[in-house]
Amino acid sequence: MASPLVLRAESAAPAVLPEDVMVLNKNGAIETIKQSDWLSTLEAAGILLEKPAVDEAFLNATDLSADIFKSNETLTKRQASCDGTFAVVTDTTQRFVDWDVQMSPVVCAVGDMDINVMKGYTVANAVTITGSGSPTLIADRLTAQFGVQFSRTWTTQSSITTKGTVKDGNCGVMITRPLVTRRYGRTMQGCPGSYKQVGTWMADDHGEGSYAGIDWISGAISMCSKKQGAPPLTHRVEGVRDSQESRRRRTLSQQNQDEETRWACEMGRMFIQGLAVSGMCLTHLASAASTDGLTVNTTSGQLQGFVNQTAPDVRQFLGIPYAQPPVGPLRFAPPQDPVSSQQLINATILPNSCMQQFSNGSTIYTAYEREFLISGGQSEDCLYLSIWTPSLKGIDAKGSPLPVFLYIPGGGFTSGGQNSMYKIPDKWVQRTQSHIVVIMKILDCLINARREYAAFRATQLLLTPSSVEWTSKNIAQFGGDPDRITLWGQSAGGASVANYPYAFADDPIVASLIADSGATGIIAKSDPTHSNFTSLAGLVGCSNLNASAELACVRNVNATTLESALSNYVISKETPAISFTPSDDNITVFTNYTDRLVHGHLAQLPLITGSNTNEGAGFVPFTPSGPGNAALVNTTLSIIACPVARDVARRDLDSTKYPTYRYLYTGNFSNISPVSWFGAFHSAELPLLFGTHDEYGPGNSTSFEYSVSQTMEALWLSFAENPAAGPKRFNTSDGGYFAWPQFKQNASDLVVFAEGGKTLQLATAGPRVDDFCGL
Repeated sequence: MASPLVLRAESAAPAVLPEDVMVLNKNGAIETIKQSDWLSTLEAAGILLEKPAVDEAFLNATDLSADIFKSNETLTKRQASCDGTFAVVTDTTQRFVDWDVQMSPVVCAVGDMDINVMKGYTVANAVTITGSGSPTLIADRLTAQFGVQFSRTWTTQSSITTKGTVKDGNCGVMITRPLVTRRYGRTMQGCPGSYKQVGTWMADDHGEGSYAGIDWISGAISMCSKKQGAPPLTHRVEGVRDSQESRRRRTLSQQNQDEETRWACEMGRMFIQGLAVSGMCLTHLASAASTDGLTVNTTSGQLQGFVNQTAPDVRQFLGIPYAQPPVGPLRFAPPQDPVSSQQLINATILPNSCMQQFSNGSTIYTAYEREFLISGGQSEDCLYLSIWTPSLKGIDAKGSPLPVFLYIPGGGFTSGGQNSMYKIPDKWVQRTQSHIVVIMKILDCLINARREYAAFRATQLLLTPSSVEWTSKNIAQFGGDPDRITLWGQSAGGASVANYPYAFADDPIVASLIADSGATGIIAKSDPTHSNFTSLAGLVGCSNLNASAELACVRNVNATTLESALSNYVISKETPAISFTPSDDNITVFTNYTDRLVHGHLAQLPLITGSNTNEGAGFVPFTPSGPGNAALVNTTLSIIACPVARDVARRDLDSTKYPTYRYLYTGNFSNISPVSWFGAFHSAELPLLFGTHDEYGPGNSTSFEYSVSQTMEALWLSFAENPAAGPKRFNTSDGGYFAWPQFKQNASDLVVFAEGGKTLQLATAGPRVDDFCGL
């Protein structure tokens, strides 16, 4: 595998002007030619000069099984048992010039100046699937067949100074125009002669370019420029608003631009990470920091953020390291404070998700609700957080530091990440200009078992205080109030929040808690003999070793090998089952939470918590007609609703110390829940809270949906602003204030959202949930 891009500055560095491209030839020569000549060469070779639209008809088709041997490339198979044989078939191959990949900050010249390729810009291969089938399996088969590493990520590491200049009054940026091979295919299952299609896939391969020490994606490097008065750089929209492709990529609208102000790039398909261009040079850091707040000093180093056209009054800082990369000897170890970078950190791209276990099961998320899934690549180096904060003008208008939400995504402790389209908060922050949102990513539980201690301690629960501490130390630099941090999570993230005040009772740092569809009762399991880790070790060649040797051995195994071994084992349903979720060690996860509360081992923090009426829809296997009402109700109660109810009942033992505000979300909006039996499924409230409900789903949001969304956002925000007062300052339509009452058993103090045409109403929890949980 080629090493990351290393471009060395030399006196003979080639000039790259706006009309040029720099082609890295395989014979080691670097040739600078006119971009029109390069494009003509590609066109003659049959390479498309524009990125083609995604073939949605193919990806969504379910009847392509007939005569599978007519595909234009070789059929490959993974043999298990006959009925369990998976075949990966490649049907179509395209080659094209993709959207441009950014390699430098945007430089706006005051006087002519050079422009540099800078460290930290990344591009990765990708596999997208629909229906059943493991991305890992598909990637492995394609790797074997075509020699392509679909886990491959390229990252710029150092810089080269070109002789090309950005002219006075212009702005410029270095980009790569990558050559991409896109393959479409199907995943088949069954016995030879009777295969059935179980899914489709699309795989993009950027191609390796290794040219006399310069390793990068195949393609050409060029510089784009425009006059400073032009509209800012933006993502290019492809297709209609609600197409699958527009939902896969968080795209921004491209403004109409006249010829005088367009970027001087012949293809004009900018895929730059939202850096808005003002009249100043982004390389003048001190000046930039003092005028627009896009450079910020932190304990991790100096960050370069950005703004975009979707949320022009929101500063975004993406991919900030809050701990050292958990690689090498730090794999399976407690998180370590980050080492402050001596170079500017390019905080303009959402980070890779952690390595995580895949499943070939079909759910409502793989079938319909793909905007809840994560996009982008994976890496073991994944301990990053991202920040969305108002502009300096917006913060100054408030006159005081802003409350902060620190959000932990869900994912069952085995999956998930920041790059999930429904859970990007820029629109919410843009609308209110009253708060800051920080989203962390945790190390998933494939990489969370540690044998240094007598019992496993869940890495997610150890990483939570690391991100809290980083946020507390640094959030003031972004306009936030370190004394008003609300720890908020959903699903497994909500369970982490519910567990947090028990694990860190003496010094919780945060001021309040919000747990959506998460509770302590969905966390704990026992593995006193560490059999899960030993079983995994055996799958990767680390059998029959003592604890120390076993740990050392598994630490040296490639992360992709670990992920593949676990995923394939789980998919094959072999026994004994292997499961990496938090284990009770009575240090971070506990066997008796009631005992801890009674003895005062619980931080006295107010909590908003609740569940959705049809949580079970998110956990049952997907079928078009659904599993039936009984299965949905039983799954809803057992997995989420009753664990939440028991947590609330426990806190009610001493409600003066532990004020709790409980909700039930019932929203059933057709653009979020397009199939009748989905209802208020697990996670359905999140698009309303993040303000993304009107961006991706089929059809438009209703006025009632907007009302519910803004009501919930306002209550969450008022709670973060003044936790001691509770969520009670929302200005209702009649000019009054709604006071959310503290929860008491058998009282009408359960807030029900979006039921019977009412934005909210109060009800008694017993008949709705608690009576079915034995409470």
